[in-house]
Amino acid sequence: MSLFNKYFTYGNQKNQVNLTHTWYDSFTKQKKVSMNPTFDAISSLYNYGVACSRIACFMDLAGDGVKEASKLF
Repeated sequence: MSLFNKYFTYGNQKNQVNLTHTWYDSFTKQKKVSMNPTFDAISSLYNYGVACSRIACFMDLAGDGVKEASKLF
């Protein structure tokens, strides 16, 4: 996503990419709209972090399980 932000300009002009990124705040449920792809990348990283934490919560802690769960947290 950062490469898109580096090589393309976003906006409503004729020579710009007219693309909006829409997502919803997980706490306030407010709709967020932006033309900047960085916000979409940050949202994806947040979702990935939540998924890794959820996997770590349900891991078997026997053997090296504590070490593996710590890596995921």
